[in-house]
Amino acid sequence: MKHISPHVTDFLKDLSANNSREWFQENKKRYQAAKKDFEAFISEVLAAFGQHEELTGLKPKDVCFRIFRDIRFSPDKTPYKVNMSAAIAKGGRKSAYHPFYIHIEPGGRSFIGGGSWAPSGEQLAKMRQEIDYNADELKKILSDPTFQKTYGALQGETLKTSPRDYPADHPEIDLLRHKQFVVSTEIDKKMLSSDKLVDYLLERYLIMQPFLRFLDYVLVDELREE
Repeated sequence: MKHISPHVTDFLKDLSANNSREWFQENKKRYQAAKKDFEAFISEVLAAFGQHEELTGLKPKDVCFRIFRDIRFSPDKTPYKVNMSAAIAKGGRKSAYHPFYIHIEPGGRSFIGGGSWAPSGEQLAKMRQEIDYNADELKKILSDPTFQKTYGALQGETLKTSPRDYPADHPEIDLLRHKQFVVSTEIDKKMLSSDKLVDYLLERYLIMQPFLRFLDYVLVDELREE
């Protein structure tokens, strides 16, 4: 399937208005049909991306997220996500590699993104050290005109002050303040039903790929050891 099926968007729209276990059970067949269609679409994405990245053997179940929310520690007790999503990366969504994230949600809230959402303290220290020693490669990626046109500026939470061990007048203080290193952009709503959607995502993945590989090199230990 080259596009997002109406089964997916219609189900998610109705789920958003009826987010309860009772409604979900009554509409389980609709969910299963939507899930099947979304996974068929992700199969096409994996095949296309696999021409440019090592994704051998990955199946939709390896990259797609479950629709069930973990509500144990959340004040929001709605049991289901109102989106379907996948993280495309070598080794699947549970690997250490940084993924290209696809998020499908009705109401103009579909987007793609990628990067380091929740780096550990150790990873954050490595990233800041890399920026301190040599920020040129990251800055070159972020300042590329095509990258900027597609994703804009680096996003994510930042410190209000300078991080420990780095002076406030450090020449790269804006990068050093980052606690997350992510980029994202909305998916054009008209593209969701287009048979060109996979090509549209592939083009944007290839633009993001240098950024993801930079993060992999800095933060994935096994790459450092090669």
